[in-house]
Amino acid sequence: MAGFRVLMGVMTALSILLTVGRFVLRWRKLRRLGWDDMLNALAAVLVIPFIVVSDSYMAYDLELQRYIWGLREAPPSAPDPKKVAERELVVTLLFWTIIYVVKASFLALYWYLFEVSTRFRIAWAVAAALTTVSYGITCLSSLWECGSPSKLFNNIMVLPIAMVTSRMLSLELPQRIGLVVVFALVLVDISFDICRTVYALTPTLSIGTNLNGVWTILEPTIAVVVCALPHYRSVLCQSKRRSTFATRPSFTKSASEPTVVPLEMNDASTYSLHSRVNERAADLSAPSLTGLQDRRLYTPTTITMMRASQIALFSGSLSILASVASARVTCNDTWSPITADAFTKALHPGWNPGNTLDAVPDETSWGNPQLVNSTFTNARKVGFKGIRLPVTWNDHMLKQSPWTVDAAWIQRVSDIVEMVTSNGLYVMVNAHHDSWEAFDLAATGANYTQFEDRFYSLWYQIGTKLACKSSMVGFEPLNEPTGSTAEHAAELNKLQAIFLKAINDAGGFNPTRVVVLGGLGDNSEHLAQWFEPPPSNYSNPYALTFHYYSPWDFTAIAWGKTIWGSDADKAAVEADFAAVHGNFTDIPVIVGEFGVDSKTTETAARWKWFDHVVRTGNKYNYTMMLWDTSIHFVADSPQPWEDPTALDILLNAAQGTENALADSTEDGSAIEQSSSAYIFHRVETPVIDQNLPFIWNNNKLSSIRVSEPGKIPYNLVEGDHYTLNSPNITFKAAFLSTLFPVNSIVGFKANVTLNFSPGADLILQAVQWDTPQPASTDYVIHPPSQNTDLYIPFEFKGLNKVATVKAQMINSSYLLDDWTQWLGPLQQGRLTYQSHWDFDSGGITVKSVVLQAVLQANQTSALTFEFFPRVHRNGVNFTIGLRDP
Repeated sequence: MAGFRVLMGVMTALSILLTVGRFVLRWRKLRRLGWDDMLNALAAVLVIPFIVVSDSYMAYDLELQRYIWGLREAPPSAPDPKKVAERELVVTLLFWTIIYVVKASFLALYWYLFEVSTRFRIAWAVAAALTTVSYGITCLSSLWECGSPSKLFNNIMVLPIAMVTSRMLSLELPQRIGLVVVFALVLVDISFDICRTVYALTPTLSIGTNLNGVWTILEPTIAVVVCALPHYRSVLCQSKRRSTFATRPSFTKSASEPTVVPLEMNDASTYSLHSRVNERAADLSAPSLTGLQDRRLYTPTTITMMRASQIALFSGSLSILASVASARVTCNDTWSPITADAFTKALHPGWNPGNTLDAVPDETSWGNPQLVNSTFTNARKVGFKGIRLPVTWNDHMLKQSPWTVDAAWIQRVSDIVEMVTSNGLYVMVNAHHDSWEAFDLAATGANYTQFEDRFYSLWYQIGTKLACKSSMVGFEPLNEPTGSTAEHAAELNKLQAIFLKAINDAGGFNPTRVVVLGGLGDNSEHLAQWFEPPPSNYSNPYALTFHYYSPWDFTAIAWGKTIWGSDADKAAVEADFAAVHGNFTDIPVIVGEFGVDSKTTETAARWKWFDHVVRTGNKYNYTMMLWDTSIHFVADSPQPWEDPTALDILLNAAQGTENALADSTEDGSAIEQSSSAYIFHRVETPVIDQNLPFIWNNNKLSSIRVSEPGKIPYNLVEGDHYTLNSPNITFKAAFLSTLFPVNSIVGFKANVTLNFSPGADLILQAVQWDTPQPASTDYVIHPPSQNTDLYIPFEFKGLNKVATVKAQMINSSYLLDDWTQWLGPLQQGRLTYQSHWDFDSGGITVKSVVLQAVLQANQTSALTFEFFPRVHRNGVNFTIGLRDP
């Protein structure tokens, strides 16, 4: 008995220690425990009473065995036989309960793994139901005689199923080592089963050892040990990609774990005391044992068949789950592995062909032509290295399960990916406006279960179609996911894990394809606050992404913010980028979108913003990908960009080349705004020398070239046409008089190109201007008209561009956003572009929300339309009055 007690102690301690260790690992990573952890703990706790009760009758059981086989003269003296029988029943029930609690722990784990689609959930439910019924029948059968001497056939039958399934999986060496340990424990259990069976049939062998007892102790304790072991894979297989955040533990397990462990646990059985004394029961004098025989309901053959069927059904269900999850595409091409860092560097600088494949409901719905091969030829020609391909899928797939994507649409995406890579460009494909069309995490009543099912299906199909694309192709699960709370972020993290599962299940080259993950809204602060690294059982290299449109008031043309470039402005960019870098020091980062619209922003400020943002990105090794906000670059033409200077600045900055820049007003307290991006002249005023300041950044001016409409371009001569007086370039009146002759009309006159070395060339526009003229200067509002936008025709005189709109009531209070009174003079009382006003080449639109505000305030209000240059007398007052009651 001493040997038995040592074995009991060792196995009990091992199972408890490993379970506690599992708890520690899980808690350190997740800060909470799952149902699978709780069930593992319950199984470990049950081992203690199981061992205690087993010990209480093990000595009697050994002597009883010796008597049955004729190795002692008389049966052992026993305490109350009824108590012996009761203890045996308790051991039997505890044995089965431990085994089935372990099964339940793995089932809880499978739920996290397989809940991503309806078909998986159904299969899981079947497996869970079979397990529950099986446990109930097993417990009932324990009340009768369990006649089979061995379940060895069940053990051997199940093991090959697990081995075959595991061969379908892609495992790293450390994970294989862990799997070997699990198999070794299972084989130890089977070996003891073989030995105890031989011992039971051949009593003359190994008489001094009760292998039945050894096996009875080993089976449940090994079950608990095997249940805890897979969670130590983080010790064997450390993540290759670390951030300053702890790696998130995953409830999603490697398929190698569930296909091996629970199958073996399912064939566990106990050897009933009464089945072992069946042949000699009549010789015993214990009346209670005879009484127990009368309760036999099943024959030994029936019990064996029942348990074998139970094991086969349970094992089959799990094998079906694993096989469905691991159906994969096979590729014939050769895969060239690439790290996330190499992939992101290859994308830099990158370009988004916006408002094309992402347009709703179709590619040309938002006014752009279809993408063609020359689109990407041009992108490569001007200097872009990578493409972020925005695709909206919602309008091209079924709106219910199985969420099938239209074959023509997914083929179109595949064809464009080929266009991109054939031009030597790297590409990342995403799901774009689906973030608000199909997967709006912040929507009231959002059905997350449906989202998960649909998201898996979408990316499984995309992953299948693009499975054999080269390593020049990466995936981004979802553009700018909606939401702003921890709950929204938790669901996003779950969706990104589901995305990884889907593309890995699709197979091909996807298990090692680079993926790009982000946070809510692709906002850098949300990324740092809530992002969780992908589950460690996926080997995809990954990068992180965020979008940059800051400061929002400048990029969105809000509240009159047309000035940018101060030290404080630059420091804000530095702080934003440094914060991301500080949180994710070892993970590549892609700024998936950035940009400002050339239609409305002041040109010199825009150039400075592009230069500083890209150079700051370079400082932190970020990949910068321009969102084509002007939606001109997608046009199939050699020079499609509306602002080629901004493009030149961006591309030079991306290469680390310093650019000379046009200077402009940077003081927020200024009452006027100057800009060296233009040579302005007001009509009917004297032409004089103009001193324009520039930010040289170690550049040298090599030449100045003038291109006037209808004339041959010509170079200016230093001294005759201009002089250099650092930091200024002074354009002489003699030269300017040729551009702005007396009695000439307003408008664009010439492009004056400053050729710098080594940085970008700056194209200055020479513009003669006057104050624009509206078709009317007042409007009377009444309730029926408040819901309709007001369009005011304008004759623009100079730049066809509105700087901002000021709204002030007759009592001098600001009509909207009165908090702007605390801003600088050029921002106080100003409205927001597109929210409150808009414009085109023929006039200005005042949005209905402004009219409603006037009516609600019940005060006549004045709008001041301001234009570039933002100087005195370049504004138009427009009165909105109230109709008399």
